[in-house]
Amino acid sequence: MTRTSDSALEEALHACEAEPIHQLGTIQPHGVALVLNPNAEYSIIQASENLATLLACSAEQALHKSLATLLGKETSQQVIQLINQVDKSI
Repeated sequence: MTRTSDSALEEALHACEAEPIHQLGTIQPHGVALVLNPNAEYSIIQASENLATLLACSAEQALHKSLATLLGKETSQQVIQLINQVDKSI
C-alpha cells in the first residue's frame, strides 16, 4: 500500500470505530453485512437479507460457505488481507 492508501485506511478505521455496528438495524443499499468465522476458512455464519441484491446468492444460500466460494479466491484473499491488517492495528 502507498502512504496515501495507508492514511486513507487509517482514517476509515477511525470513522468505523465511532459507528455503533453492534446495533445494526438496516444495511445501506450499496453494501451487505457478512459475519465470518475466521477459524473455519472464513465461513459465513450470518449474512444480511439484501445479499441477493448484490450477489447471485441469497443469505440462506451463503450460510456455512467459505468467503472464497461466495466472492472468488482473489477477492476473498483481498478481504482477508484487510481483515488481518485491521487485526494487527488493534
